[in-house]
Amino acid sequence: YGLHIMRRFGNPTVVSATATQRTPGVDESCDVELTFPSGATGLSTNSMVAEDYSFTLRVIGTRGEAFVHNFVKPHEDDRLT
Repeated sequence: YGLHIMRRFGNPTVVSATATQRTPGVDESCDVELTFPSGATGLSTNSMVAEDYSFTLRVIGTRGEAFVHNFVKPHEDDRLT
């Protein structure tokens, strides 16, 4: 989900990526660093082994930052701060 939403900001290039497997062919976690044509950067950190999933999006800009607290499950938390 994190990578999908980040593609809404442009066509990123992968700078680095690491992943761990739970079992062969099934990812447990991954971290991906991106750059965008505008010079912006992105980081997506994902884990499928947590007891409670968090789908927080943090956008940092020159004039401040914004948090979308649960962009995948807005019925549980629809805050934008």
